[in-house]
Amino acid sequence: MIAAPHAAIGAAIGVAVGDPVGGFVLGFVSHFLGDRTPHTESTTFYGKSPRLWKQRFRWFLVDAVATVALMGCLLWRHAHFHSAFWGMLGGLGPDLITNIPWLGDRLSPHWGFRQFRTFHHWTHCNLPKVQWKLGVMTQVIALAISVAYLLYTR
Repeated sequence: MIAAPHAAIGAAIGVAVGDPVGGFVLGFVSHFLGDRTPHTESTTFYGKSPRLWKQRFRWFLVDAVATVALMGCLLWRHAHFHSAFWGMLGGLGPDLITNIPWLGDRLSPHWGFRQFRTFHHWTHCNLPKVQWKLGVMTQVIALAISVAYLLYTR
């Protein structure tokens, strides 16, 4: 799943819980539930070949910039900013831990990190390229519901 739905779902959970710590923890858990939802990833189109790192990096940059812009607009002066912010970080947490190279490289030698990364990859339910429209729609629906809730609770 791209970052925006994970961030928005986590933020919405943080607002619903009303507590930054609870929002972070439940946002973190929601990440794995989101990954279990059939979805499209950058690897759907570009594969995992090291030769395609430029395309995947471009996808990452667009995703990151769009997520920061969207969440910045949604959370700016939100009545429950702290809970939403920490829920958002929790929702993004597993991807931040496993996908940021300098962090992953530091954590790789540690026993628990290898198990966490294996679990995180196991939770993914990526759709094949021929079903990319369904994979995009699941993310759009999750994002729309979360954004609507965040706007409603503003």
